[in-house]
Amino acid sequence: MVRPGNCAFELLTPAGFAVYGIVIQRDCLVRAAHQLGCCIDWTQLARVEVLHVAESTRRVCLKMLDRLMAQDPADGEGQTVAHLAWAERAVTMAVLSMLDASKPDTAASNSFMRRQRIVASARDHALGQCDRLITVPDLCERLHVSRRTLQYCFEDVLGISPIQYLRIIRLNRARRALCEHHASSRKVSEIAADWGFWHLGQFSSDYRKLFGKSPSDSLRQGVRLASAECPSRA
Repeated sequence: MVRPGNCAFELLTPAGFAVYGIVIQRDCLVRAAHQLGCCIDWTQLARVEVLHVAESTRRVCLKMLDRLMAQDPADGEGQTVAHLAWAERAVTMAVLSMLDASKPDTAASNSFMRRQRIVASARDHALGQCDRLITVPDLCERLHVSRRTLQYCFEDVLGISPIQYLRIIRLNRARRALCEHHASSRKVSEIAADWGFWHLGQFSSDYRKLFGKSPSDSLRQGVRLASAECPSRA
């Protein structure tokens, strides 16, 4: 499994499953690959999550890791530094050996498409519920995914969290309600509360950032439109 740095992930494993985790700086890996003449497709590596590695290469890497973890660092600061430097080179070589001869798992490579489908289903469900507030737990239950999985899907596909997305939907529905003709008899705070915005100051700030005007401006605009249409109805 390959993941970039600063990127959380969710991993479900059976009981008794052993996991080796190797963290290595990309620039060090690129430099070592160049020195050793390894042909690594870095663009592809950034897109895939699972690589198929030759069994013989995998066994060599596992044995090397077992040996490193079983060894005690030699006494003395100089020897310890030398031991760590050797261990770093050994790990780098093992990783490059696997990357150089690996093939991407096509099923796992399609995981982004799966995330896109999850986000699309979440969007369809949220937009289809016009008469009630949709929460993140509602989406998780509807789509049969964990809250963390839903978070990753939205961040990868849209660059925002599910909470932010649902908030945008609620702001749009509040705006529609403010602009409706019958809204002239209602207060901004009442309409905001209908869509789960209990802090009027925060609601006004978020509303202005998204639409470039205040909720009161939208309400007055709706009143003006209603007044202008009254003569044509008579």
